Amino acid sequence: MGVISNSLIHALDGRNSHLPASVVLEGLKPEIAGKYIEGSPYTIWQQIEHINFWQERYIGHIKGQTLPKISDLEEGWPGEDAPSGKAELDAAISSLAAGIAEVRTMLSRGAEIKYPSNYNSGYDVITSMAMHLSYHLGQIMIMRRILGDYPPPSGGYTW
Repeated sequence: MGVISNSLIHALDGRNSHLPASVVLEGLKPEIAGKYIEGSPYTIWQQIEHINFWQERYIGHIKGQTLPKISDLEEGWPGEDAPSGKAELDAAISSLAAGIAEVRTMLSRGAEIKYPSNYNSGYDVITSMAMHLSYHLGQIMIMRRILGDYPPPSGGYTW
């Protein structure tokens, strides 16, 4: 595996910069995921759904799929304020983890990484995916702290 591929895998996992998505979302309950915080335009649930929406698009791009253009940024914020229950929340978190794992596997196997014309390379798409993930995981960590639901059960950064 090349240095770039290895670096991208580390970026997707948050290595040396933040907790992995699985830890940030660990132990999250539906009632916390659906709460609004004063001044925040979205709930944690909406953040998770947003990450999944764009993650599916990033993965589609690197597989060479032709995807419809997004005409309005609100299209990237699908769904309700809160999950319908634990099963829906767990499924969304599992989907997020599966997407990260899929891209990690592609990188570790040296699979061909495709990209659309608005990116410079397939690695550029994966870098964007990792940065998007980091951005929103940071928001979710702060939201969980504000809601008194942090650190996650296995621990986490407290600074």
